[in-house]
Amino acid sequence: MFGGVGGWRLPTTTQFDDPTCSSDVRAAGSFTLFYEHRLDCTGGEMELLTHLHDPWNNPIFENINRTRYWTDTPYRDGIDPCIDYPDYDVPCTIENDTGIRTDFYWQWGFTGFDGVNGPAYKTTLKGTNDRYAWAVHDGDVGAVVGPAPEILVTDSAAPATDLQLEFGSVTEMTSSDGTVTVTNSGDQDLVIGQIAVSDPLAAPFSILDDACSNQTLTQGMSCTLTVRYSPPATGASTDSFDIPSNDADEDPVIFNVSGTGISASAPEITVTDSVTPDNDLQVPFGEVTEMTSSDQTISISNDGTANLVIGQIAVSDPLAAPFSVLDDTCSNQTLVPAALCRLTVRFSPPSPGVSTDSFDIPSNDGDENLITVNVSGAGTELPPPDSNGDGISDADAIALGLDPNDQDGDTDNDGQSDVIEVGEDIENPMDNDGDGVTDALEPGETASDAGIASGLPLASGDSVIITTAPGEMLSNVRSDEANDGPGGIELPFGTVSYTTTSPLGGNVTVRMTFSVDLPDLLVINKVDKANNYTELPDTVWNQVDDRSVDVTLTDGDPQTDLDEVADGTIEDPIAVGSITGVTTGSSGSGGGGGGCTMGSTASIDPIWLFILLVPGIGYLQRHRVELTDVAVK
Repeated sequence: MFGGVGGWRLPTTTQFDDPTCSSDVRAAGSFTLFYEHRLDCTGGEMELLTHLHDPWNNPIFENINRTRYWTDTPYRDGIDPCIDYPDYDVPCTIENDTGIRTDFYWQWGFTGFDGVNGPAYKTTLKGTNDRYAWAVHDGDVGAVVGPAPEILVTDSAAPATDLQLEFGSVTEMTSSDGTVTVTNSGDQDLVIGQIAVSDPLAAPFSILDDACSNQTLTQGMSCTLTVRYSPPATGASTDSFDIPSNDADEDPVIFNVSGTGISASAPEITVTDSVTPDNDLQVPFGEVTEMTSSDQTISISNDGTANLVIGQIAVSDPLAAPFSVLDDTCSNQTLVPAALCRLTVRFSPPSPGVSTDSFDIPSNDGDENLITVNVSGAGTELPPPDSNGDGISDADAIALGLDPNDQDGDTDNDGQSDVIEVGEDIENPMDNDGDGVTDALEPGETASDAGIASGLPLASGDSVIITTAPGEMLSNVRSDEANDGPGGIELPFGTVSYTTTSPLGGNVTVRMTFSVDLPDLLVINKVDKANNYTELPDTVWNQVDDRSVDVTLTDGDPQTDLDEVADGTIEDPIAVGSITGVTTGSSGSGGGGGGCTMGSTASIDPIWLFILLVPGIGYLQRHRVELTDVAVK
């Protein structure tokens, strides 16, 4: 570590035959290899340090010692120079003749071979001798960028800089020309030699209008030459030619040419398909439902001047399921010029998943005798049943209480389709008034009126409209089947529950209007959280007409408010039903003073039948039922 920098090492230099040196002046006599004056070399770090600068005439360093500095480059990778040059006097005579000498390294001096200030030079010496060290580390030096010519060769066929001129298909006995441009993009004169001498062009290629050979281009100047391709017969041809110059690192430039001669009378196959773009030899079927199929058409035309003979299609590269070829009118057919034939490709996915394949179309087209067409498709799952085709599956429609068989897809018949009123999220259907009944079930303005929940489907298949008191709002409206109901009570409508706002601790009257007539022996039960049924007395409810009943609820009242808390909201799960007999011991809906709670396992000992008979008769009379209508068992 020195100066806060590590990784110090000796610099590198070039070998005596390094190609980066444009000239090599050596001392005369027996010191031919010992003294080497390297001019214009750029292959080593010591050369780079002194390429444009020397310590005497153009210094960039101070206090340079005139004697020699070690480099890190061995003479020819450690070989004894005396093996190559046995008369190499100094190193070979300094060392005793004790056998093979190794570890000879190049060393660098600044005094000049004649002992005066001159160009730097280097010699070889055994690495164990005492010499100075010039320490460097990575990043100290870099390539010396000086003024230099720079050749740039482009052509008239894209890509312009690839040193390739492809003529493509050219009719025999005709010709096609391409232009090659040579530009000097450097900052010294570019001297161009005689083009296509070391590597000449041969027929069917030739150079015309050569304005570049033996020319000197100043900075930014260009010249051009023409390359002609004149195929005398059918077949492919390739060749190359050289462009020599004084560009140090691109001399010469090798330029390649190619072309294919085609018959003056030749077929030309063109394949298109029914999917845009139609000429890309790609047939994407997109998404196709499993267990169904989709067809695309392939067209083959002869755009040439001779008959196009088509071989058996999809033999070398056959299609496999789920793809197949149908209606093939092209295989083994001959198409005269301008004629057309077609075939069909079918995609029939048996299950979901992506499939790809390809097939071949062989022909006697000289440069396209085997065309490959690629096909692809994705099988998708069968959609769930949708009986009325409204876009909502039958399962989703039933789950939402909609009619999957409604032909116009408008369950509430308000002129707005179920799809629109359900919205985009089937899991969260639209409910503008927030009452718990989706808009698709509430017709017209009731869908936006939180005081009315209409169209609520019931377990019986009927429906009910729930209307709370003016100024109040409904929410959490729902219906369910009545499980484990009380004995002797039939609950055809199931249960209906809702929440309504109310005056704090006050009363609210809610009306339920059913789509069918109410039972004659009407009874209304409250359902608590434990699924127990308690008959509501007729003091809190009143049958308005054949289909409507009013229930008066009191905020915080255990009899009509499920949470039993006076908080301005009332939860009211109830079950509307009818008496099927008198064996339940129920006091009936007109008992006046409260109901009887009955669990799902309630039963009555027969001995109580006679005790309950009298109140049972009174119950029936209050409901306008003649005793002759009741069969006591």
